[in-house]
Amino acid sequence: MPSFSAYFLAIENNFETFFKQKLDNLNSEQLKSEVNISEISTGKSENLQKAILQIDKAEMELKFALEVRNKLLDSYKQVIQTQI
Repeated sequence: MPSFSAYFLAIENNFETFFKQKLDNLNSEQLKSEVNISEISTGKSENLQKAILQIDKAEMELKFALEVRNKLLDSYKQVIQTQI
């Protein structure tokens, strides 16, 4: 049977990997959105619908990431305030 510390370390690594992947994905979507805005504003792209969808997708992912961040901060504050 694995020890508690080994189990906790595995969870911590998975948690860290999960959030790193999600943040990398968020960054990628934001960069794609910026490229689409640039292409539309310079006239290099005429597919306005695709650009709008990409921008909306990036915006929704950013809002979701901010909500997750806020929930994590609230949880952290509750743990800190818990008296032992």
